[in-house]
Amino acid sequence: MPSQKFKAQILKLAPLWALLGYGIWSAVINYYYNADNYLLSGFAQGSYAFVTTFILRLTVLKLYNSLHKKSYARLITYVLSFALMVLIPTVIHFLIDTQKVFYSILPGAIMGGIYLFMILKYEVN
Repeated sequence: MPSQKFKAQILKLAPLWALLGYGIWSAVINYYYNADNYLLSGFAQGSYAFVTTFILRLTVLKLYNSLHKKSYARLITYVLSFALMVLIPTVIHFLIDTQKVFYSILPGAIMGGIYLFMILKYEVN
């Protein structure tokens, strides 16, 4: 069974997978709905996924530590981080007129929620 340190190291590769996975997903889902801006949607979602996945880990750790590791710190950190993780791409997709906003961000919201859980489980003391 992989060690906790190994699992924490694997989490550091997540931004690259987010870029590829969510960028391609958003482009494909919008292409099949005949959206004219499917490449822009894919680029926007992929770029957002890379940047936020990279920054999210640092932000989650800092927020958790700023709550002084109280009993509710994990819950508050998870809820605030998840809300921002969903709100920001929703606004971006509305601004660029993505046709299928919900479907564009759904995989990122699901995997992002799991990623947040893993950060809070394996990387916080």
